[in-house]
Amino acid sequence: MKRRFPSINFATSLLNLFAIIIAGGSVANEFRWGTIKQLLIRPISRGTILLSKYVAVLVFVLLSVLSLLGVSFFIGLIMYGVPAVNPDILVNRPDGLASNDILSEILLQSGFKFINIIILATFGFMLSSIFRSSALAIGLSMFMMFAGTTAAQALSQYAWAKYILFANTDLSVYFTSFGPIREEMTMGFSAAVIVVYMVIFIAATWLVFNKRNVV
Repeated sequence: MKRRFPSINFATSLLNLFAIIIAGGSVANEFRWGTIKQLLIRPISRGTILLSKYVAVLVFVLLSVLSLLGVSFFIGLIMYGVPAVNPDILVNRPDGLASNDILSEILLQSGFKFINIIILATFGFMLSSIFRSSALAIGLSMFMMFAGTTAAQALSQYAWAKYILFANTDLSVYFTSFGPIREEMTMGFSAAVIVVYMVIFIAATWLVFNKRNVV
């Protein structure tokens, strides 16, 4: 049995927005409402406070993705019945059309979406810590979500464009006929670029938050 793989772009876009809103306000709102002082007077290090907030953002993203998968599974079960729980579907691979069971494909694509959401959430979390403005953090993160990939594609003629973060965040292109923005890019290269940017985001967040004076 072969079916067209349903798009989950709209649902994951909503998750991106929710993750950005939560991450963008996680630290900035503490400064805005003045509650950061109550946190810092406790016998807990700043690093621990920051880590707990970041972990809370990650847990929110994970639970949101799992909830989306659960809801999608039960809707499919109700609408199509048990025989349609795990049918074969046609997917576009770099070497042409291929058949895969839908559960494996959903888990694969959801994993890539989860990585993308984590990157955006971490970016928003960094801006929230650095600028102490939830509006600025959320706004910039949303702008990068909508314009980042487009800007990377527009600059794809330049070799250095492959080092742009948003040229590498969508790892699913390595499993489709679209491919990356430059031929020399590989999945390992994109994963390495993501790791480097994530380390920079987290390091910048930690340094600024630990050095900032609270008045």
